[in-house]
Amino acid sequence: MLAIVPIGLLLGSPIGTLLADRSRQPIWVLRLCIALSAVATLALYLAPDWRFMAPAAALLALARAPAGAITDNIAMQTTGASGYGKVRLWGSVGFVVICWAVGMSLDRWPSSPILVCFVLLCGLLLATERLNRGTIEREASSGSIRTLLADKRLAAMYCVAILHSSTVAIYDRFFALHVSTIGLPSKVAANALALGVSVEVAVMAASGLLLRRLGAMKLILIAVAVGIPRWWLCGTITDSAGLVAVQALHGLSFGAWWIGGIALVAEQAPRGLRNSAQGMFLAAGHGIGQLVAMLGAALVLDRASTSTIFQGLSAVSVMALLLALGWLARTEQQPAR
Repeated sequence: MLAIVPIGLLLGSPIGTLLADRSRQPIWVLRLCIALSAVATLALYLAPDWRFMAPAAALLALARAPAGAITDNIAMQTTGASGYGKVRLWGSVGFVVICWAVGMSLDRWPSSPILVCFVLLCGLLLATERLNRGTIEREASSGSIRTLLADKRLAAMYCVAILHSSTVAIYDRFFALHVSTIGLPSKVAANALALGVSVEVAVMAASGLLLRRLGAMKLILIAVAVGIPRWWLCGTITDSAGLVAVQALHGLSFGAWWIGGIALVAEQAPRGLRNSAQGMFLAAGHGIGQLVAMLGAALVLDRASTSTIFQGLSAVSVMALLLALGWLARTEQQPAR
């Protein structure tokens, strides 16, 4: 059931975003994705057993996948790279709020998060009426996914995304397990999450300044590089304060990575394929990257400790950094076509 989500991202994101580009109606495609997500969520809530849950989860994964990429592209076009982070940070704030709300209600009403998700999706659908169609690019393109993959800079970015996002996916899925495995209370994981997302929000709030001073490429290199000490320390430190403090680096591992990645893809994307370029970025990192992470975890989790797994992620970050320096950073930027 959990594998359906990254598979949906991998398949749904390129298809939905390409439809948005080809139709020149990204807002309507966005609304369709949100509406189908709401229908799938309601079906998931009402499903009597897993045989009904599986197709509902598949529809939800496929439908919601393009929505994020299309929204990112709309935000980039309407606010520019310097203003994108100030919009995106509200997603991080919403994440913290909803995690707190779910934690408060889960024990009393286990299925409540699904119903809350349905209500929020309905509200989101209504919110799209506020989008200004006049500011959204409507230029058609005869290009395809092959056009994006033929671009050396985009192809390099997608490959780096697979490696880097796989390390973050392991953290998201297994950090709480690691905390309990080394004998620390569960509140340590909660405190680490709160600190990491707080720094992430601060990084996104300062995204305009960071992009002007450093540029998208340096932000990406910093985000990948900090993973090397972060994952090693995660697997080495056993005291609560130290382990929580290290998670402040999540503000760079995700915040700087996301700001830099979205900005670089927007700069490099061919005209008329901007939604598709962001969709492929999402599919590479959150689709293939998460699948690689889950496959790797399935192979080694019963054979190695969580400490060893986190220390091993440092090697993955080294590979991602070498790839970023050797291919991505050396690939000349070409003007959007």
